[in-house]
Amino acid sequence: MCMSRTDLHRKIKDATGLSTTAYVRQMRLECAAKLLLTCPECSIEQIAQKTGFNDSSYFTRRFKEVFGVCPSAYRQCYGNLEHMS
Repeated sequence: MCMSRTDLHRKIKDATGLSTTAYVRQMRLECAAKLLLTCPECSIEQIAQKTGFNDSSYFTRRFKEVFGVCPSAYRQCYGNLEHMS
């Protein structure tokens, strides 16, 4: 990318307000939220692994931190809204 690692981190922080690690985790969690609604046949653990989380309890903790509910409650609540549309 023709820039140092430090410059890349600084640009990500300026653009998003998040550290590089927090930004990547946020993107992975948003992907997981979409998968929860579009892949009802996948378990929470499978979705956690598909989005790069090796520990499903860590995934659940971080998911709840961002979305305010655990992944299963998110799927139950918002999955029903998807079917109503």
